[in-house]
Formats: sequence, C-alpha cells, structure tokens
Amino acid sequence: GSKRKVSRGYEHTPELSLNISFNKELGRARSVNDILNLINRHVKKYNIVNCVTALQRVAKLGYSVSNNDDLSTLLDRITSLFSSKNPGYEPRHISTVLWACAKIGFEKSSSLVRLAIQITGTEEFYMGFNEHEISVFTWAVAKISSQSRIRQNNRIDSHAHICELALKGKIEQLDRFTSQGLSNICWGLATLSTHEKTEKSRFQKYSQALLIAVERKLGELNCQEISNTIWAFAKLEVATSARFAKAVSAVIMDKKTYLTSQQLANTAWGIAHLKERSNNFSAAWNIEGLFFEDIRNRSQEFNGQELSMVCWVVAVSSVPTNSVLVNNSGIQMTSKCTGETVMHRLQERALCIRSFFNAQQISGIVWAAGRMRCALDGFLEAMAKVLLGKVDFMNAQDIDSVVWTYARLDHYDASLIRKIVEHTTKSLEEEKKLGHSLFLPKNLTNIIWGLGKLKVRNTDKLVKIARDVMLEQMTKYEYNPRDLSNAAWGFANLSFTMNKPNLSKFPGLFTAIADAAQARIDDFNAQECSKLLWAMDKMHIYHPGFSEAATKTRKTFYTFDNIKTKICLEHIVAGGRNISRAREETGATG
Repeated sequence: GSKRKVSRGYEHTPELSLNISFNKELGRARSVNDILNLINRHVKKYNIVNCVTALQRVAKLGYSVSNNDDLSTLLDRITSLFSSKNPGYEPRHISTVLWACAKIGFEKSSSLVRLAIQITGTEEFYMGFNEHEISVFTWAVAKISSQSRIRQNNRIDSHAHICELALKGKIEQLDRFTSQGLSNICWGLATLSTHEKTEKSRFQKYSQALLIAVERKLGELNCQEISNTIWAFAKLEVATSARFAKAVSAVIMDKKTYLTSQQLANTAWGIAHLKERSNNFSAAWNIEGLFFEDIRNRSQEFNGQELSMVCWVVAVSSVPTNSVLVNNSGIQMTSKCTGETVMHRLQERALCIRSFFNAQQISGIVWAAGRMRCALDGFLEAMAKVLLGKVDFMNAQDIDSVVWTYARLDHYDASLIRKIVEHTTKSLEEEKKLGHSLFLPKNLTNIIWGLGKLKVRNTDKLVKIARDVMLEQMTKYEYNPRDLSNAAWGFANLSFTMNKPNLSKFPGLFTAIADAAQARIDDFNAQECSKLLWAMDKMHIYHPGFSEAATKTRKTFYTFDNIKTKICLEHIVAGGRNISRAREETGATG
C-alpha cells in the first residue's frame, strides 16, 4: 500500500486490551439492537477505532434515520475524539465515518459530517488516502451532498475540490483500484457534478483516464457497478469509443438478466446518453437489441422514476419499424419488439401507477409519448387529470414538455392548459421581479409554440410577459433557428386569440427576431425559414434584410462514395413556399 502520511501508533496497554475486546464484541453482534446495547454500556470508554467500528457495523446492519433508537451518544463521542488534541484518527477512519453517515442518513450526523470533511482539507491528510479510502470518501461525500441538498435548511458544501486533489495524486495508479473502487469514484464525481456546472468541468479532465481503467476491468464489474459507472459516464459527458461500446454491450448482454429494475433503467438511460454523444459510431450502440425486450417484459417492475427514464430511452432510441437491426456479431435481425410496442406497454404501466408520479416523472413520460407520436387511447386524458394536481410543482422544463406534447399530438385539454397558462404567467412575473429567469430559450419558445398551435385563448398576460422576457434574453443568449421560428410562429398565432389583440405590441420583438435570424440565415433549414416568414407576414411586419437573406439562392455540395464528382444542389433558403404564397397553412407544422 501507499505510505501513510497521517497515522498514529498505540502502545500495548491494559486500556488498549480493553479496546480490543470492545471491538471483538462489536464484531460478534448480529443486529442493530445488539450494537446499540453495547454502545450504551461502553461508549464512554471507546477509543476512535471502537467508535468507527460501532458506527460502521450499525450502518451495515441497516440502521437508518427512520429508526427510533438514538445514535447521538456515539456521534457525540466521535465528534469529541475528532476534536481532541490527540485524536488518533487515520484517513481510513474519516472515510469510514463519512461512509456510515451517508448510509444512515445525513440529518442525524450533520455536525460530525462537517467536522470530518473539514479534517480532510489539509494536504497532509488527503494525500494519505489509499485507493480504497479515496473511493469510499468520494462516494460518501457525493451521497451526503445529495442528501443535504434535499434539506435546503441544512445544506453542506460538497468540498468537491478535496475529492479532486485526492484523486489527482492517484490518477497514474488507477489500475490499482478495484472495480468497486472505480465505480464509486465515477459515481461520486458524476453526482457532485450534477450539483454545480463548475464541478463537471473540474472532473471531466479525469474522465478519459477513468474510462480506460474501467474498460480494463469491465469483466469484473457486478450489476450495481455496471449501472453506476455507465450512469456516471453519461452524467460526466464522457466521450466513448466504438471499442468501448462493443465491450460494454457484450458485458450487458451477459449480465442484464440479473439487473434490478433500477439498474436496468440507469444502465439503459446512460447508454442512450452516451450514444447521443457518439455521432461517428452511434451504430455501435444497439439500444433496441440491448434493452427493448427487457424493458417491455419487465415494465410492471418499474416505479415512477424508472418508468420516466426508460420512456425517455425508448423515445430517443426507436427506429422505424421496418428498419433492420444488427446484433453485436454483425448479424442482421428483424426486431419484433418495436419502440411503439414497448411504449404502449410502458404507458399501460403508467396508467396503473399514475397517482404516484411527481411532476418531473409524469411530464417526462408524457414527453416521450409526444416524441414518438404514440399514445394509447385515453392515455393523454388520464395523464391530464393527474397533471392538473401537479402544475404548481412544475418547473420550466416540465411545462415545456407537457405543452409541447399536447400540442404535437393535437390534444387540447382546456382545464390543464388554462392552469398551465396561469402557472407559467405567475412564474415568469415572479422571476422578472427577481431579475433572472429559469425558463431557457428552448423552454419559452416551445411553450409559446405549443399554445399557439393549440390556439389557446385568454393568454394576454402570458404573451406580454413572455415577449418581455424573450426580448431581455435575446440580449444575453443566442437563440437558435428553431427557437426563433417557433417563437415567431407561436406569437403570431396567439396574437389573434388574445382578448385585446394589439399588433403594435410586437414589432420590437419581431424586429429583434428577424435581426437574429438574418445573422444566422445559413443555419436555418427551409421549414424554419418558412415559418418565420409566414409569421412576419401575418403580423404585417416587413424586414428587408431578413427577407432578402431568406430568398437568396444557396448552394449545397454533397459527396458520395461511388460518385467521383461533387453534387451541387441550388435552392432558395426558405424553400420557395412563401415566395409563391402557396400552402401557407403548412407553416404551422411546428
């Protein structure tokens, strides 16, 4: 093992012999109650080793914050020893204490957790961690950080920089980590990175080294480690390779029947995200072949969170039903388990447990139906009734998902949409007063587009506040072509369903949209350009610069393997549809 920079020796004394006997008693105990009885009898005589052993054993045997039995005497004893002049603790004691606190729950041990993390802040200490202790420490800090963020009134800082510094010293020795240690490191870093965007960039520089180390130990990973590691790589946005995809797929095929429903959902979700970042070799990830049949057959096992995750996987990974799949051996095969059949099975499960969903879960499940244009009879109606009670808990992304889906599937539920309009208006007004908005450009424009497509009435307040928010955002963010065209098309439609339509309220917004569109005209496709021209025409707004840019001729060159000459297609950016003024209504395709 590595040289320990922080360590304490003990002379063999009668007192130490007593402490050794205490540890043996703790090791023989077989229940939480047995451990608690021993703690109550001897805790005042426990040294640091006894205390750590007792806390570790209690956590392993299943103690949690729901237990009525009080651990305060043990926690107070450990805190006292950690704070003493001659504490006698080593890095393994700190990592074990934090692991146990993460297992039993942060709420009962917050003071001890803060002290333990503070102790690790010195270079002398964190450089003393060995491979196992780093992995345990990272996992524990990430778990505790997640728990503390649920309780906003009792949060702790993640101290992610300590995890980074400790790992930095071992990055050249990752082969010495066990498969569990690597999994813990990956999961811990990914969990910490979800809290703050800055943490993700902090850890991404280690991702390739971790990926290589994990690839070498793929055969040693158990089901939990596979699930945690794949989920972590997806969260850290790790760039994988075709070789890694093939190796991981083989391991999953071998072990997927042993995955729990949570592990199956996490693994499938992670693989789908990794595939999205693998443009050059996305075919190496055959998600349909890997997961669809298992997701369909085990649909009744999924809880709300798992169901939301696998619905997303199926929605983004489905291929046309007549497509040919290729298995890991390169053999073509026709899948009888299409995305539509899997989605229908998942929607049946959703209908059975719909009363248990939170706002994020149900909006994700509804979004998947919209993405695939696939919904069972009565599914949207049933989900709308549940959503009515969740609207007040929806964030910007949830509102976006629900409005976009119901508009895309042309399903207008008056009660739901009316409540969403009220909630969105209130949220935007409150955020405007605070000087910031949690509605990203994509969220805002999808909502406006959806409401416009559904031809929702009585949206005066929402339209005006959304217009102001968008104008302000356009000074800070760069809207992409889809967002610009969706916003213009949606505002144009809503302007004619307002109680008091006033076209004079919109020229400033449409001029800003056209200015932005003119600057990015080469990024627009024909549909986006056509929708924007249609909207400006309906609003009686003429922007010479954008109109000229949208009607100019564009040359696009293509090369093909079997043709030596480049192929040039010459076309008008807007597709010519609005120039001929034919088929205007198709501008509402969304």
